[in-house]
Amino acid sequence: MEKPTSAILSISFFLLLFSTVGGALLASRLAGDNAGYGSIVLGTIGASLIFLVQVALYRMIHNRLLFAIVFSAALLLTLAWIMFCLFMPILWMDSLPVYAKTGVVCILLLLSVLNFLKGRSEFLRSWASRPDRLRFGNLDPIKGTIAWEKVLLSLKQEPDLYIPGLPPRLSAVTGVLLVGFMLVGLNFRTAFPVFSAFAWGIPSAVITAFVFQLIGQKMGEARKVREIQAELMVELQSASGKHLAKKLA
Repeated sequence: MEKPTSAILSISFFLLLFSTVGGALLASRLAGDNAGYGSIVLGTIGASLIFLVQVALYRMIHNRLLFAIVFSAALLLTLAWIMFCLFMPILWMDSLPVYAKTGVVCILLLLSVLNFLKGRSEFLRSWASRPDRLRFGNLDPIKGTIAWEKVLLSLKQEPDLYIPGLPPRLSAVTGVLLVGFMLVGLNFRTAFPVFSAFAWGIPSAVITAFVFQLIGQKMGEARKVREIQAELMVELQSASGKHLAKKLA
């Protein structure tokens, strides 16, 4: 796994910035200027925290595989934030009762947690089903290097949109329908603002949850890398890295 370039941080910064501003403009249009101001304040705090975590993890990589994996998980938070900014205007709408707002937030949190756990457990299950997985990564226990991408390819992970009770075979159809609802919601934002908010807000929550499934998968990877490091007593690095592994104390 090659160390990402600093350009990826710049891309993440601008995506966080544009999504925060865009979410604030949507909130302002649907719920007034005060909602837009509150959205931009809270959005700036959230986006800043995400970006600071990404910067800190980037500086800790130094070609170390574990930190590269955790950094890639942190980058996925940018995608989750983009979708959350489309969801957030619902929370500022005075026309929606508190129980409705509470309900959609609970849906978002529940789906995100369930998808995170699913991504992590599915990775660990795939790992356990392939006893020869490290052979594909050309693991060198002396240098502590491994071609991690090849290991992942050997596991043949295929994340699916996960909604409890929905058969996996319908995930592709559901994804198309969600995109359709988002487009419909955006087109009716003036004529039917409440319907519009839910039409793009609920799909945004589902897609946000899917991103957390990918993050869960990355956390499963990080767990296995820690276990391998503890067994070999080396700090794993990419097989394409320029530095040898450092022996752990």
